[in-house]
Amino acid sequence: MRIYDPCSGSGGMLILSKEYLDEHGLNSKNLGLYGQESNGGVWSISKMNMLLHGIPDADVRNDDTLVAPQHTEGGELMRFDRVITNPPFSQNYEKEGIAFPERFRFGFCPEGGKKADLMFVQHMLAVLRPGGMVVTVMPHGVLFRGGAEKVIRTGLLNNDLIDAVIGLAPNLFYGTGIPACILVLRAPGAKPKARKGKVLFINADREFTEGRAQNYLFPEHIEKIVSAWHAFEDIEGFARVVSREELKQNDDNLNIRRYADNAPPPEPHDVRAHLHGGIPKAEVDAKRVMFEAHGFDPGAPPSREGGRVPRLRRRRERDKADLEEAHRGRRGRARARGARWPSGRGLVEEAPGRSATAGDAGADERRARTCSGASRRRSGRSGCSIASRWRAWSPRGGATRKRSQGGERLRFPRPRRGVKRASSPRSRTEGEGQSPRSSAREAPDARVPREIAELEAKKAELEATLKGRERRRGRGGRRG
Repeated sequence: MRIYDPCSGSGGMLILSKEYLDEHGLNSKNLGLYGQESNGGVWSISKMNMLLHGIPDADVRNDDTLVAPQHTEGGELMRFDRVITNPPFSQNYEKEGIAFPERFRFGFCPEGGKKADLMFVQHMLAVLRPGGMVVTVMPHGVLFRGGAEKVIRTGLLNNDLIDAVIGLAPNLFYGTGIPACILVLRAPGAKPKARKGKVLFINADREFTEGRAQNYLFPEHIEKIVSAWHAFEDIEGFARVVSREELKQNDDNLNIRRYADNAPPPEPHDVRAHLHGGIPKAEVDAKRVMFEAHGFDPGAPPSREGGRVPRLRRRRERDKADLEEAHRGRRGRARARGARWPSGRGLVEEAPGRSATAGDAGADERRARTCSGASRRRSGRSGCSIASRWRAWSPRGGATRKRSQGGERLRFPRPRRGVKRASSPRSRTEGEGQSPRSSAREAPDARVPREIAELEAKKAELEATLKGRERRRGRGGRRG
């Protein structure tokens, strides 16, 4: 088999062709690699590249492919089984002095204006063996430009040489960021029966992975494109098989988006849904396949007998009942804590002449509600915690708090600044001369204000110590 690259560059495509055969267990020793490059420096690099990859017999020559093709046999152009190339886009050429002008049987492109792309395509078709195939990268302009290029395009379609047109993503090739396409062409009469008179359009401009300076085609993208080409059938938003008659109706315009448009559909607007709310029926019908895959029937009336929807509804009802039962148990434990701490969120002592239980049948309920409600909101936990009771009636620097059950206030005197307290301050109740601490029977929560007072005393002691140090250092100033 002979493989030819008329614009070989550094020889990368020829090297990959041999490596492809080796990877798939085929015999690459019978493979002939041929190439031609017009730039002498790049041609030298391609020769060294072949030697480094173990291909010493590759026939790569240096000259202009359009003006003077170098691969000839018996005075005629050499024929090849496969032609793969990425020619330079939008090049100028000179018609005068071109060898083998019979290669361009569909016509010549304008010499100016940088439109030699279809000239390379005609040269590739001219060197094909019967049954051969051409795969080349081209700019999108060759698909729809008019004038002489349209004439050449019509000749290619009338001879049924174009097999597929594949659109690629932008910024995939070095040196240019414009999107390109791949033309797949066959030798005259080489198309299979199922493909004759038809052209496959594949829109793969979204099949890429974005990089920092360049986009990339990953194996999954290549696999999707190749699978669509082998299948040769319509794929919604990706591929479409178009007949020659339809192409004639479109004036032989091969613009890919004209036939395989992957643009998302416009968002539907339903005036009734905008005004009255709800989900439009058209949107529900569009998602019906997904609903049916999950066992839902959006058009069926609500039913509690059978079906996935009633089962889900019953499961939600069971979960709700379990949560309510757990919440009732939590509230019961909170009531028990409220009974052990009879003061609720107020002071620990009862008002003079009034008992917490006498004549107040709902006192326990109010205390439980206070502990399980307000304290839980403060502490983030169920029941009355030490932190919640502390925040409920902490004096915070001499401020007063009223009892939740009514009655008198309990004052906590704030220690004077700079005075060292030998012991914690005693809490006094207005109107009484007896301190709760001196009583033989001490309420359970009386310890809490005493601990607060001790902390205040320690704070005052530390402040006095720090101020003494500042005076000794001679800095002075009052500590805020």
